[in-house]
Amino acid sequence: MKKLALTYIFVFSANCVAEDVCVRNTPEAIGLADHSLEENYKVQTNGDRHLIEEIKLKSGQELFISQYGCAHFGLEYKFKLEKAFDGNFIIKARNLLALVGEFAPKFTLSLSKAMQKVPDNYETPEVITLTPGYDWIYLSTKSESNEQYFIVSYDIAL
Repeated sequence: MKKLALTYIFVFSANCVAEDVCVRNTPEAIGLADHSLEENYKVQTNGDRHLIEEIKLKSGQELFISQYGCAHFGLEYKFKLEKAFDGNFIIKARNLLALVGEFAPKFTLSLSKAMQKVPDNYETPEVITLTPGYDWIYLSTKSESNEQYFIVSYDIAL
């Protein structure tokens, strides 16, 4: 009985500690509010470790920037498209990140520089390994509620 009680206490304690420990701080917005390129800018949180920035540019481009994670830091740029995209993912990602770097430079500029080093004909454009076992860029498209999106995600193990 003591062994069962000790096991229960250990498991319960480990779960409590695991929930409270996070190597990453609470996310902060990376967009610059009231930038001259922006028409509309909103920030919302979805829990302690998830922040979403919704941005509409004066050019009409809409995008969402999400930060999330605890043991991994995730950063996602989700660009709304007028139609489905079937071109070169590397070139598209470079162009979109260059645009975002103007009004959301934090993280974006270093990610943009990393994309500049990736050849146009990279063998697996959907998954770009920057440092093996440490950080990656993921490129994808998504159809959601009759809307088309191009997504650039960054994941780094902390």
